[in-house]
Amino acid sequence: FAKPLLKSYPSQKTIEYQQALAEAEEVPSSKYVFKNGLSTVTLPLNLYEKYLKLGNRTSQEISYRKFLHGKRIDSFETQVKHYEFKDICFIESLERLVKTKKYTFYEYYMLENRTPSNEDIICHLENLINMLRKHDNYEIAFVSEKDFKKMSNICWIVKGNSSVFIQT
Repeated sequence: FAKPLLKSYPSQKTIEYQQALAEAEEVPSSKYVFKNGLSTVTLPLNLYEKYLKLGNRTSQEISYRKFLHGKRIDSFETQVKHYEFKDICFIESLERLVKTKKYTFYEYYMLENRTPSNEDIICHLENLINMLRKHDNYEIAFVSEKDFKKMSNICWIVKGNSSVFIQT
């Protein structure tokens, strides 16, 4: 019944990574995220699907990724009533999104050389604001990149006592 202590995923783009993330998020527990940009769980399902359709993906892959993202959102909505969800990200990533219409490297795989529209960015940020208003157990902190100069590729997720995801 043993499971490996570490499992490597070649990229955030892979279905295996997306499956593992969705499965980990189904485990009832608190979640803490520190990454360069906004957590993808803050993307509403319709916007996530739109971004997937802009890429070179099959309808089957789009459908499955949409399903997994929906599972992540449902898990968040169910668990945030009882557990803490805290995100930390760089304020500069939010400024870049608004000023230059560029997501951080970690979310970039969804758009693949496409630029989000002003309406898409507004939709995403409005969803984030609504999440903060609706859920007392959801918090987001913005920190400056300059305070983390010696660290590169900051991205980690801790989900309860069962999962830790580290971008290397």
